[in-house]
Amino acid sequence: PRSSHRTRATIATRFDKVSTDRTVETDGEPLGRPTNAGEPASNRSLDILDAALRLFAERGADATSMNEIALAVGIRKPTLYHYYPSKDAILQAIFSAAQMNSGWVRDEMTRSNAPLADRLAMLGEHFIARMRERPYWQAVMIRESIGGNHRPGAGDVRNNLHRHIQSRIDTLAEIFAEEFSGLSVRDAESIAGHFFHSLTGFWLFEGHVAATPPSAKRCTAYVRNVSRMVALQLSDLTGTPVT
Repeated sequence: PRSSHRTRATIATRFDKVSTDRTVETDGEPLGRPTNAGEPASNRSLDILDAALRLFAERGADATSMNEIALAVGIRKPTLYHYYPSKDAILQAIFSAAQMNSGWVRDEMTRSNAPLADRLAMLGEHFIARMRERPYWQAVMIRESIGGNHRPGAGDVRNNLHRHIQSRIDTLAEIFAEEFSGLSVRDAESIAGHFFHSLTGFWLFEGHVAATPPSAKRCTAYVRNVSRMVALQLSDLTGTPVT
């Protein structure tokens, strides 16, 4: 039988060192309390996210049922619904646990008063690092981005996944608009999208098409180059000098 007690290190490694002491809210009830089996409920929550991400990578998010996720974790479907009422809720929790949501973008960009290019480079390097640590993320993004709609209703989860990804772009665009007076919403969104799409495309091409993950040095050089170009583009559009 599966051990009811997992080490902090095992759980932390899977989702960017998320502490098992962290309290997650669902239906108004904290998940820090023990389950009937004596396992901390925060561990069970992370078990669900881990299994769901693996299944999404292997089969596609839309093709994976809630029942299959429950079976992979070793729980009953009603128990799964107690933690997460839908696959979209699971996706939201995965993004939050992996610290790849819109709040993470704002935190990274407002952490210091460094020049824009430097803050973008830090954001980009952390983004690439998270991609490197999560090979399942790469498979999910490839499958959901280029996969076809083969079944009635297919694409619903894909659209939700894209909505979560878009929220990162929207947040970065908001920051650009805050820092560059006169920048149009359209230009801000276009440049923010270019930033994240460039990083994602670089990592997926190098890791999957070229089949050799790029070195940390190569990643840093690429991210800093993209960051400088974005900062210069914003400067040119608004006439605002950047340091």
